[in-house]
Parts: sequence; structure tokens; C-alpha cells
Amino acid sequence: MLEYAVWLPKAPEPAVLVAAWYDTAGRMTGCHVEKAAGSGSVRGTIPAPPGQSEYRLFVCDGQTMEPLGRVLSSGS
Repeated sequence: MLEYAVWLPKAPEPAVLVAAWYDTAGRMTGCHVEKAAGSGSVRGTIPAPPGQSEYRLFVCDGQTMEPLGRVLSSGS
């Protein structure tokens, strides 16, 4: 499980969290979208597959899915 604690900006649409997993060659091997209601401080967990080299967690606009920024990254 990937635990997170992020600050979500106020926006016209609710923000979503997108977790993406990468292998050792830098290829994305999967992702998970976590809908987050509201704004402010949000904590939670996202199921993470075992054996991934790196994960990145992004905050995205809930309507357009445009990234608002990377909030967490972890390498091997």
C-alpha cells in the first residue's frame, strides 16, 4: 500500500490523485486513480503492486486530468 498525505488546492472541480508505477527501464507499468473530495489536507492509501522500481503520485484536475503537480516520488 502506498500511503500519502497531500494538500489539494481549491479548484472549480475536485482534484484527483494519480499513482503511476514504473519498471527499471522507466516504462510505466500501471496506474491507479483515486478520487479525492474537496480540498485541503487529504490522507489515505492506494493499493500498490509489488516489485515496482519507482512510483510517482500526481495531483490532477478532476475534470481535465491535467497534472497540477507531482507530490511524491520514490525510486528503488
